[in-house]
Amino acid sequence: MTTNSRAANAAETDASSRRRKRVRLSPEVRSRQLLDAALIEFSQRGYAATRIEDIARREGLSKSGVYAHYGSKEEIFKALLDRALCPLEADLLTIPENADMEAVADRFIDTAYARLSDPAIVSTLRLMIAESSRMPGLIQRWYREVVLPYHHAQARILQDAIDRGAIRRSALTDNFALAYAPAVYAAIMEIAYQGNPVPGGAASFREAHRQMMRALLKAP
Repeated sequence: MTTNSRAANAAETDASSRRRKRVRLSPEVRSRQLLDAALIEFSQRGYAATRIEDIARREGLSKSGVYAHYGSKEEIFKALLDRALCPLEADLLTIPENADMEAVADRFIDTAYARLSDPAIVSTLRLMIAESSRMPGLIQRWYREVVLPYHHAQARILQDAIDRGAIRRSALTDNFALAYAPAVYAAIMEIAYQGNPVPGGAASFREAHRQMMRALLKAP
């Protein structure tokens, strides 16, 4: 069973349990459960074919119950991207004074691979790739509002570290998106080849990525 299937099956089981026994939930919990239901519906039907009532039915609600939390299907899709794929402030590669750069690199690798091994994140990444051509405006807006500010913040942190001599300038510091490339490649390989790891195995690939980061994040 693929990672995407496991995530969908687990979420579907949770949704079925909730339908059997409806309880009053906080808005935060209900919103999260609606996103779980939407991820299942979008993954199974595709974004265009999924209706608000499909999501509502899976969650045991009326359409108005969904609209109480999300104003549109597009808003639900964006919330899925925000939840699963938003670079969080905690993911920024911070470089304190007198930092052990190997430990900094290790922390970055551990965080990146933990996120990209989460079945819900992998499922959402797969959905975004599949649906991006059908909703380019939404994807581009999300990129401008979420991804670019993160990259700009990371660039400022790296430049500060270079200025105070903590690390040397390199291709990695000039384009930090390269730091994520191996981890994203591994996730896409899993999506494209139904759970098969990258050649050589996931563990050795991750270790090679770790060594690359250690080599590139060094003092002058």
